[in-house]
Amino acid sequence: MSQSTHQSIIKSDCKFNQMGIGGLEKEFSEILHRVFVSRILPPDVVEQLDLKHIRGMLHFGPSGCGKTLIARKIKERLTTRKPKIISGPEILNKFMGVSEANIRKLFADAEEEQKTRGERSRLHLIIFDGIDAICRERGSFGSSLGRHRGPADQLLSKFDGVKQLKNVFVIGTTNRLNLIDKALLRPGRLKIQLEIDLPDKSGCVQILRIHTAKIKRLARDVNIDELASITTNFIGPQLVGFVQASQSCTSSHILKAFGTSQEDYSRYMLNGVVIWSSGIKEILSLGELLVQQMKSIDRTPLITVLLEGPPDSGKTALAINIAKKSQFPFVKVCSTDEMMGFPELDMCHAIKKIFDDAYKSQLSCVVVDDIKQLLVNV
Repeated sequence: MSQSTHQSIIKSDCKFNQMGIGGLEKEFSEILHRVFVSRILPPDVVEQLDLKHIRGMLHFGPSGCGKTLIARKIKERLTTRKPKIISGPEILNKFMGVSEANIRKLFADAEEEQKTRGERSRLHLIIFDGIDAICRERGSFGSSLGRHRGPADQLLSKFDGVKQLKNVFVIGTTNRLNLIDKALLRPGRLKIQLEIDLPDKSGCVQILRIHTAKIKRLARDVNIDELASITTNFIGPQLVGFVQASQSCTSSHILKAFGTSQEDYSRYMLNGVVIWSSGIKEILSLGELLVQQMKSIDRTPLITVLLEGPPDSGKTALAINIAKKSQFPFVKVCSTDEMMGFPELDMCHAIKKIFDDAYKSQLSCVVVDDIKQLLVNV
């Protein structure tokens, strides 16, 4: 095999610390140096050192610590054939011989390419997620059943048959190391056993930074280090869930959950608001005063204001202007125009929904446009 072929096993831009997995640099460094060194070094160096390709490794550790995620990320950084990822239980079949055939199929194309291309064959990656399902320790519960030993023995025979091949690499994952058949862990098979443990504080910091990096509205006082301290011993999925729960809590306070968008205001304020008299200025000042009063009261009061005047005098525009400047989480316009043609019952339901949504918000403002007409219709 040429030197260039060896060096192309790992992509030239491979940076394990930028793979989107927090707190696992040590594990990736070990993978790089122990597992793929013989595939990176020049052929003459490999020959002089009599290095043998490692054909398999096992990731073990508690559920949710990132065993499968590491395996999936590894395959993204290797210039291999399209990886095969299969769950251990998917191999098993109640019909005799089918489970063993499923194992053989996984290795078939790699063996065929090795026959036709020899040293020029590219690396084939096979990932067994939950490998303990098919390779139980002899004598353990359920391992005496033929459907367990058959595929296990078939996999062991494939490892032994792959002994002369250089184009197959197998990764297994398990959270029950004690259940794995010890024969699978011998040299020449899953030679490297890598323990993936719970993330420490530094790992929690990295995971939290990864999953908050794209949040553009993250408050400046959010202290990732402090959050990592209170989430010690959280596994990766729990930390992701922690971030998502925070996002969900925050989104419940965002206005557009129920309220009116900025575009909705435009049709009520086509020409804006011009303070052309002291009366207009007094109305706006009173509206601002009532808004501040509402914000400063701890309990949940109800404040109502009626703007009265002749048609097209700007009553709606003034009300919308006050509501817009309030910056309340919920602002909604209840207008007869939007309910034109509604049956009486449907109109009542629409009005009720507006106020039901308003009560869900800590602060809300409902502008009832042309209330006289609305009361007449209802």
